[in-house]
Amino acid sequence: NDVPSQIRPTFGNPGRGYTSTEYGFYVQDDWRINRRFQLNLGLRYDYFTPMNGAFNVSEPDPFGPFAPLGTPLWRSDRNNLAPRLSLVYDVTGNQKLILRAGSGMNYGPQAHFNYYDAPWIDPRVPFNFLLTPADPIPPGLTLAFPFPQTYVDQVAANPSLLPASFIPTRALVDPRRRDEYSVQSNLSLQYAVSKDLALQATYATSRGINSLTTNFFNLIDPRTGRRPNATIGQINYIEGAGRNTYNALQLSANYRAGSRVTGDFYYTLSKNLVYAATDAGDGPRQNDVQDFSNIAGSYGPKSGDNRHRITGVYTFEVPVPASWQQSGLQKTLLGGWSLQGIYSWRSGLVGNVRAARDLVGNGKGEGTRPDLVGPIYDRRDPTPADLAINPDILYVWLNKGSFDFRSPVDQRRFGTAGYNIFYGPNFWNFDASIIKTFRIAETHRVDFRAEFFNAFNHPNFDGPNITGYPLPAVGNVNTNFGYVTGKTGNRNIQFGLKYSF
Repeated sequence: NDVPSQIRPTFGNPGRGYTSTEYGFYVQDDWRINRRFQLNLGLRYDYFTPMNGAFNVSEPDPFGPFAPLGTPLWRSDRNNLAPRLSLVYDVTGNQKLILRAGSGMNYGPQAHFNYYDAPWIDPRVPFNFLLTPADPIPPGLTLAFPFPQTYVDQVAANPSLLPASFIPTRALVDPRRRDEYSVQSNLSLQYAVSKDLALQATYATSRGINSLTTNFFNLIDPRTGRRPNATIGQINYIEGAGRNTYNALQLSANYRAGSRVTGDFYYTLSKNLVYAATDAGDGPRQNDVQDFSNIAGSYGPKSGDNRHRITGVYTFEVPVPASWQQSGLQKTLLGGWSLQGIYSWRSGLVGNVRAARDLVGNGKGEGTRPDLVGPIYDRRDPTPADLAINPDILYVWLNKGSFDFRSPVDQRRFGTAGYNIFYGPNFWNFDASIIKTFRIAETHRVDFRAEFFNAFNHPNFDGPNITGYPLPAVGNVNTNFGYVTGKTGNRNIQFGLKYSF
């Protein structure tokens, strides 16, 4: 009906950019205490000058006045000392059982694109601004499509043309923010079972601190339908409140029978948790936080988390009996064959059920969730009734009746379902290759390869539809919610020929 809930025109950045400088210093000492014990000691110092080039507040008050252009966005963080320590110890003294351990800190500089939407032209002119029906709209304009670009260009060239009724949004940075850092540690035992077989068990952990997040201030008050500060629109406030923790048990076995047979097996059991939905792939924009007055309510598995992963790799060179090697023809036809393959399996990726609409009337629809009123999973083949809804349904994954999208809307509240509460379908794949080597002369050979990607043509289901906003026509939930409607996994075959000389 051409009545959008919000629009976001862009004034932009008139050719200016951020400047910053990075300094790093590092010292290390490798100390071999005796023939069985070695320490590795290190210390790194990093200093990243604060960025400047755009407008920001000088004090940690999102409603406060802007600082002059050229003022750094945040205060210098000069405490980035990062120690590292590792050790290697020969437990038995015969190099059969080796203990390895290490821990270290790493500081990271800021990526400039995380701050691109700060105001560049004038404090009153945001990079982009958000307009909703609750905001006063300049005379002569509507939210209907298309919003006139000529108006935007005129204001960018001359900010004094802004009408008194214009309500600017703000994109700010906490001037107290500290540099991001991580602490990574591991403890490993390596055991040589024989000259051909080695086993290893590792516990690895990583913790990220001060990760970028965005808090939102001056959202619409659902009780009044207006913003608390009527002279300012929505405030996007970048701060370093995010953190994540990763813990994993990693097992491996490596077999080498000369050059003819090799095999490697790897298994990882891991858990990756995140606070404030911070994710390096999304920068500081927390689209999965439901309620910014209760950020802890969006604590849970990190997007992309999966608990189990298995990988197997093998190489087998087909042996040729000695009697066959006496004949040049037999040796040419039967010798030089080898087989290779990679097998991979992982458990399903985590998923977040979304309502994808403004549930409470605060003007923000990202990250909202329904009520959870029953078991999460259904996991069954589609019935004729399901296929009557959508003939493309391949599998039913979520229990549609356990997610109530209607009650939070009717009662103007956030849903009770947790953050990233389900895991999707498993994935497995097998790639194989057959190689034949023809030796023409001592320094000349031809390799023929036949490679099969997804050799068994195994289909892997995509994740289920996770958006379940209520529609009047279907009552409580989107008709496709919880269904798997896509898959991947076609077999691909390629051939190659290489001549080496």
